[in-house]
Amino acid sequence: ARVHRVGQTRPVWVYRLVSAGTVEERILQRAEAKLALDSAVLKTGDDSDEQQLERGARWLFALIRASVTGVATRAMTEEELERLLDRSRPPEAPAAEAEPQEA
Repeated sequence: ARVHRVGQTRPVWVYRLVSAGTVEERILQRAEAKLALDSAVLKTGDDSDEQQLERGARWLFALIRASVTGVATRAMTEEELERLLDRSRPPEAPAAEAEPQEA
């Protein structure tokens, strides 16, 4: 976040208030993950290229695993599939009763 005032000479503190379980929280998490990835890519160290590549791959796989947390990873049972299909069909109209015929 960028906060400034013309002529501001003192430090400015920015507080981000984010509700849990919202889209804003996911956006903030993704932004933090991108910053971490950027930092990892630009980091210079004494590690060899192979070590950096291995560490980056491990980190990337951990990030992918974390991003799919909560996503169903198992197949649906027949019963679950039928229940889902039953909900997606429009309710059947009751059979029209035969009108009494005049005698």
